[in-house]
Amino acid sequence: MMTSLFVRGFAAVIPFEDTGWQAEVPAHVKRRDPRIWQMAYVSAARLLGAATRKPRSLCVGTALGALDETKSFLDGVFKDGFGSPRNFIASVHNSMAGKLALEFSMDGPNLTLCDGQNSFASALASAALLPPDAFPCLVAAVDESIPLLRDLVPHLSSDCASSLPGPADEGAVALLVSKDPADAVAAIRAVGPRVLAGQTPEECAAGCAQLLGAGEQSGDCLQPPRSYLGAALRIHAVLLAGRHGRHVAASYSPSSKACAAIEVTL
Repeated sequence: MMTSLFVRGFAAVIPFEDTGWQAEVPAHVKRRDPRIWQMAYVSAARLLGAATRKPRSLCVGTALGALDETKSFLDGVFKDGFGSPRNFIASVHNSMAGKLALEFSMDGPNLTLCDGQNSFASALASAALLPPDAFPCLVAAVDESIPLLRDLVPHLSSDCASSLPGPADEGAVALLVSKDPADAVAAIRAVGPRVLAGQTPEECAAGCAQLLGAGEQSGDCLQPPRSYLGAALRIHAVLLAGRHGRHVAASYSPSSKACAAIEVTL
């Protein structure tokens, strides 16, 4: 059974809804850093601006990392035979976690987890394994959408195309978690990702939810979203609404054929 963590604060940047978020990006970040780093920065700054204790460590979940930087690097390779070193550095998946650690002076463990739709669950599960002196821990889910994704769809297999998120599926969700329940707004835990062979994605996610002991109150949260950020956005919505009770957000990654469930209790 996964250990419960306690949420001490939360924040998010959802560009599709929050059109003015870039006004909060400091000049030095806006000038040098890619857009996905900026989303991660603002979500963390919103969270930590009200925090009484600063994080020591961080676990970041991302499915595709800095897509725009990856595209720019490959464009350079195909055009000139050389990709930009700056684009390459930013395209590395754990670059966002490194940026956050530097900006907010986190000198503890720094982990990046990548498993498609299960990336957020993997980040939470990994945070639960950290030693006591690594807390509070910043847990974040960050992904971006670029036009190239939509351009690629006609050239992909049906299985691959069906796993891609919609054009509005981007943003950053940040939680500050601890192993100390004092001043917590909610308890949270993740089970999985686990491969449950022979089941549909829906049955697989429901099976994970049953492992958590979730009841009928979980409702439509048992339906795993196609979105890479779906589980993180659902958890953020529950926390933002202050909906008392126990809620489950499921996720399923077609690439690993594994499912996960995240439970938050207010």
